[in-house]
Amino acid sequence: TETFDPSPALARSLTAARDELRFSDSAGGTDRPLLHRSMFQEHQRITYKLEDTSLRLKDEMDLYKKMVEKMRRNRQEFQKEREMMQE
Repeated sequence: TETFDPSPALARSLTAARDELRFSDSAGGTDRPLLHRSMFQEHQRITYKLEDTSLRLKDEMDLYKKMVEKMRRNRQEFQKEREMMQE
């Protein structure tokens, strides 16, 4: 079976959106989820952006699956036609 490999730009967009949801703790240098109330709106904006990107990825994957299926059918038809021509 074939697998879907998202475009590098889409992968970067997903990674950037995920990374924006985290911040660096200056004391320990570790990442923690955003908890500060003043950052709620920014967190919400980024969450919506991530959801939108996820939906676009799903649409892209659905289209890719349809294209693969159509190519498979075309390949089968071509094989049948070629076999008929050889007879």
